[in-house]
Amino acid sequence: WDKVSKLKYKKWPRQPYKIDELKKRNAQRVKSNKRFSLIVENNERLRKKKNDTAQELALEKIIAEQDELKHESEKYSQLEKEIEELAVSDISRKKRLSKEKKASLEQWHTKIKKDIYIDETLRVMYDMIEAK
Repeated sequence: WDKVSKLKYKKWPRQPYKIDELKKRNAQRVKSNKRFSLIVENNERLRKKKNDTAQELALEKIIAEQDELKHESEKYSQLEKEIEELAVSDISRKKRLSKEKKASLEQWHTKIKKDIYIDETLRVMYDMIEAK
């Protein structure tokens, strides 16, 4: 059997950050952020829609309902837009990647640039850095 030698490390201090202050700043940002408001609103809309199982039989009403749904979905389409302040860069530029890997990496970057939760996580981390 191989043995792994011990590694020296320092224990992380219990709570070096003012957690309550971080939570407060996070809550303020989330509350004032239009995208988070849209997410909450869309979730509520979908929850109501899920419970509404009745289906219209009149063609005119069906078409009107579909138009309304299309209009609503356009309202929530901005959730799919990239977040301008969220910069994503490739740290593996020096490596030669296959076309498939490159395409996959670009697709992943695009998803990250739209992720409001990653954006807010980074903002909380910035708050942690500022607090030190």
